[in-house]
Amino acid sequence: MLFRQRVRNALGTTIGLALLLAACNVPAQSTTPGATPTRFIFPSAIPAVQTGGLSGTVWKDDCSPAGEGQAGPANCVPNDQAASGQAADGVRQSSETGIEGAVIRLGTGACPAFGLATATSDANGAYEFSDLTPGTYCVSIDASQPENAGVLNGGAWTHPEGMADSSVASQTVTLAKGGSVDSVDFGWDVFFVPVTAVTATAEAATETATETATETVTPVGTETPTPAPTATFTSSDPKANLGTPTVSDSFDASSTWPTYSDDHVSFSVGDGVLHMTAANPDFYDGWTLTTPSVDNFYIEAQGQFLKPCTERDHYGIVARGVCDGGNCSGYLFALTCDGRYRLSIWDGAENQTTYLTPWTQSSAIKAGASQTNVLGFKGDGNKLSLYANGQLLQEVTDSTFDSGLFGLFIGSAQTPDLKADVDQMSMWSLP
Repeated sequence: MLFRQRVRNALGTTIGLALLLAACNVPAQSTTPGATPTRFIFPSAIPAVQTGGLSGTVWKDDCSPAGEGQAGPANCVPNDQAASGQAADGVRQSSETGIEGAVIRLGTGACPAFGLATATSDANGAYEFSDLTPGTYCVSIDASQPENAGVLNGGAWTHPEGMADSSVASQTVTLAKGGSVDSVDFGWDVFFVPVTAVTATAEAATETATETATETVTPVGTETPTPAPTATFTSSDPKANLGTPTVSDSFDASSTWPTYSDDHVSFSVGDGVLHMTAANPDFYDGWTLTTPSVDNFYIEAQGQFLKPCTERDHYGIVARGVCDGGNCSGYLFALTCDGRYRLSIWDGAENQTTYLTPWTQSSAIKAGASQTNVLGFKGDGNKLSLYANGQLLQEVTDSTFDSGLFGLFIGSAQTPDLKADVDQMSMWSLP
């Protein structure tokens, strides 16, 4: 109820009527290449969201089969890949130590997914991802990555169960609001070649131990692993093979873009540019939406912050915007002044934001004012792909919205009278 009152106060009677009409009777839109879209303006607000964390340990799962005449340790199980025919059992014992320097990956959605963040295990094998919003995440380690090759050597995953045949071990974890999950553990067994005889002298024992250690560093049974499927990342331009846009706008005709201003946000067109202004540093996101409504899409917008801008000040693309009774919802892909990005869901009916990704730094984004960036947002079914300047930032799986309107938005975190200009926006409707 508070949100609806705020919207009425912000928009006033005339625009409130326009919202109602837009929600109930969206005008038809030509899909002729180069056609100019019709636009509508909708605001949103960003409430506080409780965050949590994911943590765990990467440990060395020991199994060192004994030599002839010796009893073997209790934590070994049969394994055809190990030269000894035995491997560790996937259960951490009190004597088993952590692995330092392993790189753990975090992705949004069910596995396989990565690209959200990475963490490195400490001297005890412990790692942590903090400041995470509620949702589903994929935590994984790829033993074949260069960062992990020298840390994990030849061996296999014993925990989680069933991943010994892959270089990638992964776990899908659901994080509740304000909660934490602290047992996302990974066990790695370095395969040992057993000693074939026990010598009677200390010198012979030393030679045997040296030989065994030498053989151990050679990967056994891992020359041709079959990696689990993972998210594919490419630096190629996503629009390279899309042809002519379904809708393209260079903002040359001011009559096609409504002039609008209130206490929070304003939009105007002039000199071939859409001017967007966020009046107050209050995280109030002002939207402007356009037809046609599409399901699968690739949207691209070229823009820049004007001086000054600071840190989390942001603007971006709205996709699959859905309006009902003046309450609008959709996906918001934002870019910040300091070179970060985020994907969120705004639910206008519930006055609630869900963050699919937290603010994430990327070298693909040109940070600062007066820097031109090309934002790309692709929706193909429930796979959402985020781009900056032709480079893939991240892929996220979410099925909250399957179709809707698209457009732009701006919001200030720290700068009064924040301004951003967009001089080109195009949309391709995908099969």
